Amino acid sequence: MEDQSECETWDKHVLGNKVCGKHTCSVGDRLAQRRHCTPKYVGRLFIDRVGIIDELNPQHITDAMKNMFGMTLDYTTSYRALLYAQTLIADTMMVQPIDGWRFFVKGGKMDCVVDLEHGKCDCGVYAVEKIHCSHAIAAGTSAGLHISTLVCPVYSKNFLFAGYSENIYPCVGQQVEERTCFPPEVKRGPGRQKKSRWQSWLELSRMRGRKPRKQHRAYRCSKCKETGHTKPQCKSSSV
Repeated sequence: MEDQSECETWDKHVLGNKVCGKHTCSVGDRLAQRRHCTPKYVGRLFIDRVGIIDELNPQHITDAMKNMFGMTLDYTTSYRALLYAQTLIADTMMVQPIDGWRFFVKGGKMDCVVDLEHGKCDCGVYAVEKIHCSHAIAAGTSAGLHISTLVCPVYSKNFLFAGYSENIYPCVGQQVEERTCFPPEVKRGPGRQKKSRWQSWLELSRMRGRKPRKQHRAYRCSKCKETGHTKPQCKSSSV
């Protein structure tokens, strides 16, 4: 395509992404084409339409996208969209260091003092949820810290595994229902399903009701009746 304007006439956003470097179609066109939006696009879209990003959780992102655009997002996509939106807001803030752990962050709805050592922020989100807000991301980025280190360790997998490592006993006097726990149902994956695995020739023969193929017989001379050679190579005296 010669001109970028020609790309905007296409409905499929794949062409716009490959040629222009960004999407030029609307959200309705994407939904019509049954495409999945990336977390970055959802984060930018949420900031443009809502504008509020702090004091929110991934479930708020999921509900807002469902109500406004009819988009169904899983928890992982919503969390990544929220994290990307917080990062975009944090990039617009001004950070002034107070000491080694405290920073004065200016921007957003209010100016806050962030304490990275104790995990506190004047907005109150960081201290309550133990997950970084936009002010904490801006302060951590200014201090050269990775975003994952700003989250409380109670959200890590090690703490989750440790919580279920001990035996769980029922309360005294509680009636426990006896039932068999079955494994969860396996969801059907996309595409054509495989009927069965690759079977060996013996399994195929048994399935078809036939006898297995016979093994090769040892060569036997038709003259001397000995194995290991045939009649042309027979060294016995002719009869």
